[in-house]
Amino acid sequence: MYPARCTSLVGEPPLGFLTRMRMQRATMLLREGATLALTSQLTGYASEASFSHAFRQWSGMAPGAYRRQQHARQSNPGAEPGARPRAEGGQVPPARRAARA
Repeated sequence: MYPARCTSLVGEPPLGFLTRMRMQRATMLLREGATLALTSQLTGYASEASFSHAFRQWSGMAPGAYRRQQHARQSNPGAEPGARPRAEGGQVPPARRAARA
């Protein structure tokens, strides 16, 4: 009953909602220069490894690479060839999972 109610209220299942909230907070922390250890702790992951795996699944890139990319953007705005497009509001859009053969 709860998953159906949650889906009707927020438009996604509870786990999807929780993951999105965690990742939005993680992207903010990483943009601000937080370490992976601190980011994983503040977003509720048991380890850096589990956070890194979840972030990679969600965004399509490693959290350290995301942080470096954001730092480079802040240091030199507009000068990043091949930069990955961001969703509205600067959030990293969920990566599309490749179909497995």
